[in-house]
Amino acid sequence: MTTRFLRATLLFLLCAATASSRADDLRSQIESLVSQPSFAGARWGICIYSLTKDSLIFSRDADKLFVPASTVKLLTSAAALDSLGPDYRFETAFFADGPLDSAGTLHGDLIMRGSGDPTLRDVLGENGIPGAFQQIADSLCQKGLKRIQGRLVGDARAWPREAPCPSWEVGDFAEDWMPLTGTLSLNRNDVATDTALCVLLEEGANSTLFLRPSPTLHFLSVFHSALRDAGIQVSGEKIANSNPARPSLLYVHASAPLSEILKRMNKWSDNFYAEQVCRVLGRGTGLRGVEAIYKFVVRAGVNGDEIRLEDASGLSRKNLISPAAIVQLLKFMHHHPCADAYEQSLAVMGVDGTLARRASGAEARGKTGTLDYASALSGYLKTKTGEDIAFSFICNNFLSSVQTVHQVQDSICTLLAKER
Repeated sequence: MTTRFLRATLLFLLCAATASSRADDLRSQIESLVSQPSFAGARWGICIYSLTKDSLIFSRDADKLFVPASTVKLLTSAAALDSLGPDYRFETAFFADGPLDSAGTLHGDLIMRGSGDPTLRDVLGENGIPGAFQQIADSLCQKGLKRIQGRLVGDARAWPREAPCPSWEVGDFAEDWMPLTGTLSLNRNDVATDTALCVLLEEGANSTLFLRPSPTLHFLSVFHSALRDAGIQVSGEKIANSNPARPSLLYVHASAPLSEILKRMNKWSDNFYAEQVCRVLGRGTGLRGVEAIYKFVVRAGVNGDEIRLEDASGLSRKNLISPAAIVQLLKFMHHHPCADAYEQSLAVMGVDGTLARRASGAEARGKTGTLDYASALSGYLKTKTGEDIAFSFICNNFLSSVQTVHQVQDSICTLLAKER
């Protein structure tokens, strides 16, 4: 008995020593990667946690605040799944403000009322009409509609008009990655049109105005073409809002489920999708949406002092979060009823999305984040032995190329996959 006990004790100590040695080697290798001369003025925040063993693997300034860039979308998508559920769908409703006679003439306006569907895109059919609009027009035709003796009305009042996030870079507003939100939106509202919308960015004597197209009027203009192509005539004008008395419902177009929408948002880091989802969470406003995301994250166990949110997409440089807070969220979502939908929404390393060209040999899913002088990668990884790991790497204030930062992030994933 004594001999067996001694053998077991020695085996245990040997295994413990081996594990300790591997942990020391891993720490040394990670520190060597992030301490390269090219990162002399940079800040690295790293948190690596074993979900399988419920233990911390590595930490470097994990409780410090960093600019997370688009990894903020991890928070937005988690809050959306928790609040709305993976089967939630955006609905765009079409109403008749007047009687539809037996000849197919609508004696009144055709009213479109949106809920912020971000998925209506300019995917053109053979006739040059967006596929979704062609489907809607054909459905209205099947209901007997042949002529609209009135106007096309876009009812966008569900979301009050609001200024963009005040901490977004004004110089970026002409770029296609800057989202212009709206309840009736087409092709991510990335349009060129003669109709302009004045957006007040700052109040005061030095107010800045930026001209962007009106999402609602663009929506109506393209939909008018779809109706005409389907053989439905419209005699009236296109207007952005009206006050109908009691319109009757003609048709409802539903989007893909939220679980599919979040794949586009996270895999390809779509800012427009993120801000549209945020406004659903906020009952129409970005400010309330950000508050809803913050409250959810705190409920998920994140220390409220380790996070500051300005938007839902990660474009603001005033967003601040710690790697430890991101890992806590990842831990919470790993055990959430929507865990599968959440993890499936993330890009697969070496396969798709923003990680398609970043092969590390690791079985990893993650969310990237990139701004000038800020790069982040956070997500889940499975090791060669089947251990599940949550991780967050954030680098700020680097002067090297972003590719150099990516190489370090990917190298850490490779180490984790092999060493554990």
